[in-house]
Amino acid sequence: MARFMVHNLAQVMVQVTVNRKSYIQMMEYEAQEAEKLGRIRVIVQDNSPIHRCQEVQQLWSKWESQNLYIFFLPKYCSEM
Repeated sequence: MARFMVHNLAQVMVQVTVNRKSYIQMMEYEAQEAEKLGRIRVIVQDNSPIHRCQEVQQLWSKWESQNLYIFFLPKYCSEM
C-alpha cells in the first residue's frame, strides 16, 4: 500500500500571491527536507510561467540531486 504525505499544504493555500522568489524559496525548502530525510519527494504542478521560468529551470538538476522531482500536468488534455 502506498503512503502519501501532504506537506505544507496549508502554508501554500493561505499564501495569496506566489512570485518567482517565494516559489524558489518553497522549492529550496522542499529539496533540503527531501535530502535531509533521504526520501524522494515528488511535486506535481501545472505549467504556470513561474514553474518554468529560466531561473527555475537552472535549479531543476540541483533539486533532483537532493531527491526533489518535479512533474508537470499536461498543458491540455480533452480526456481529463
